[in-house]
Amino acid sequence: QVTVLKPAGEDITVTFTLLGDTLHGETGEVHTRTQDNLETWVAETAYTVDVNATVKDVLELALKENGMTCSNPSGNYVESITRNGVTLGEFDNGVSSGWMYTLNGVYPSLGVSQQYLESGDVIVFHYTDDYNVDWTTTEDPAVTAVIGLIDAIGTPVTLESEKAIVAAREAYD
Repeated sequence: QVTVLKPAGEDITVTFTLLGDTLHGETGEVHTRTQDNLETWVAETAYTVDVNATVKDVLELALKENGMTCSNPSGNYVESITRNGVTLGEFDNGVSSGWMYTLNGVYPSLGVSQQYLESGDVIVFHYTDDYNVDWTTTEDPAVTAVIGLIDAIGTPVTLESEKAIVAAREAYD
């Protein structure tokens, strides 16, 4: 694996929000970002960081500034965050609970130390009692548009499908 970094010396500015929850176990009460019923632990804040900063760098900076810590033994996946002496972690509020993040409104496929940032990026780091609720309801509008164009091709595919195929291919590319 090769990582190509940008020339050092420039800074970028990103925004970061941290949404947490209470430690309530599996009570049947579900808190998710989608349902908008999480607690704001760190309100949206602008952070100026090195041009080669990752989500992990910004998370650690925000936690330190706000008197919190996290457990990230792999360096790439946050297992828990401790705030005011209370640790909230993976599986604490159910089998599908844990920490997630979005970058510009989309769940990235990269872990926190792999996800490099661009100036203007918006990070929302949040707890969820059920990642299935959050993960499946956040869809990139571009992806949704491509899926719609693919569906418009129809079946069976015939010579008359050419325009729909070309439109779907262009949107995909």
